[in-house]
Amino acid sequence: MILHTVVSLLLLSTSATVRATPCVAFDINWNLLAFGLNGKDFNAGTQDTWTGSGNAVDITSSGRPPFDGANTTCYLSQYSNAIYVLNGDSQSPSSIYIYDATAKSWTTQAVTTGSFNPASFDAILDHDTNVFYALSSTNLFSLDMGALKAANSTPLSWVDDEQAPYPSGYQPVMAIAQNHVHFLNVPGVPAGSADIFVIHYSYFQPQPQAYPLPDGSAFPASYGQATSFFQDSGVQQEFAFIPQDSSA
Repeated sequence: MILHTVVSLLLLSTSATVRATPCVAFDINWNLLAFGLNGKDFNAGTQDTWTGSGNAVDITSSGRPPFDGANTTCYLSQYSNAIYVLNGDSQSPSSIYIYDATAKSWTTQAVTTGSFNPASFDAILDHDTNVFYALSSTNLFSLDMGALKAANSTPLSWVDDEQAPYPSGYQPVMAIAQNHVHFLNVPGVPAGSADIFVIHYSYFQPQPQAYPLPDGSAFPASYGQATSFFQDSGVQQEFAFIPQDSSA
């Protein structure tokens, strides 16, 4: 039997072949879940157990996606303690796989895409409404997940909400904080600022929002990756941005 430590899981996630796209997420109890590692899924436990000899638990079960999509992403639904996997199956890119972290089981939710392109998008999951907001091509789409922790028989639908104020070549970098979707790397927006979509009023804020750093510098206006930090309860209040060139 092979015992997987947290370190070995991280190595697997960075060295997996192009046939699999691993992703990680926390459940509501702060257990680190790693999916799609050489055909298996693992629960690495909470941070206080992440020692060199700590072993992750194999949670691989039937119904899981193959994690072979081109842009597989995982999202925690905090109220449902469920993980939603988008683009986890290259043969069914529109489907959303749902992992119930309490029951430790998988189900597959059928989704109607319309003009939404599941092969080209960036998305966030809103904490309070459990609605996905995604930028695909030049349009902003939404998908209401309700309170799903398991799939139902009725397909869900991506809704084309509005034209986004961005050119077709924009590579979106999205993060959520304070119920606002933040868009980084927007053409014409200066370093240290972000465009904002206000979720509860469903509109783009007319002017960028500046986020000066404590030392007076500014994060670069460049492509990269962003992630939001969950609280024990309530909405995310902070996010981190890592430029692609690691300049910050």
